[in-house]
Amino acid sequence: MDEEIDRDRAEHHKKEIKRKKKETHDTKEIKVSTSDPDCGYFHKGEKEKCFAYNVNVGCDRHGYILGMSIDSGNVHDSVAFYHLNLDYAYREQIETMVLDAGYSTAPICHSVHSEGKEIIVPRKRAASKGKGYYKKWQYEYNQEEDIYVCPLGCILRYSTTNKDGRKQYKSNEKQCKSCPHLKKCTQSRNCTKVIERHVWQEDLEESIKLQKSQEGKRIYDQRKQTVEREFGDGKRRHGLDYTLYRGHERVYDHTLLTFTGMNMKKLCTYYKKQKEKYAKKKSFGHQNEEVKRIKGQK
Repeated sequence: MDEEIDRDRAEHHKKEIKRKKKETHDTKEIKVSTSDPDCGYFHKGEKEKCFAYNVNVGCDRHGYILGMSIDSGNVHDSVAFYHLNLDYAYREQIETMVLDAGYSTAPICHSVHSEGKEIIVPRKRAASKGKGYYKKWQYEYNQEEDIYVCPLGCILRYSTTNKDGRKQYKSNEKQCKSCPHLKKCTQSRNCTKVIERHVWQEDLEESIKLQKSQEGKRIYDQRKQTVEREFGDGKRRHGLDYTLYRGHERVYDHTLLTFTGMNMKKLCTYYKKQKEKYAKKKSFGHQNEEVKRIKGQK
């Protein structure tokens, strides 16, 4: 990403960013479990705050689990995605990846596209300031001129690209001061509206556009019938709601064995159905031969 940021800044005749090494004495306070330091403090939505592990799973369209990762509960899905260790033999055969909104980020979409594969993700709900304020999607982006246009026609031009890989577009202060909808647009003291756009935003928009297509909707609907079903089955029938072990290594081994057992169970069920189908077909063939023999005797 640093190379992409430098290239983008050079195209806009901006100086190269001087990156400083992180100082070792910088500290951050986090909650740590005294009984299992490897887990993390987890909280999401209305769920109760607790120490937990974050499990990410990849499966095929038939529901067979191809890979998994175990992270601390305080690691976001968008970070844990890069730890997902899919089986190499299957990874080469993958054509399209389908992920939920937690993975809907520009860097993830770019990394998948760079492997020559498609990725389908839904649009993530942007944080809103509340009712009465303009949403980001209401500002139209013009790719040819590289500008944003506000709902009233005011132009937001490129300003800079920060170290996080986000291009900033700013409005004209003089125009915004006299705008009757200023309070719907921004609360900044200098009356300037700022919109950020990731340097790899095109990859994300392409994936979202694919999800909205007819074929994309059909493929995305299969996600709830595969990976979501595997999670439900793992929690209800195999005790994956809670871990019985402490430490990353032991939790990883236990989860891996559980998913392996689930795959074997699915495989046995498949072979059983195939055997019954074959036996029924064979029996039907013998019946036809018996009918032909009786007709021949008559």
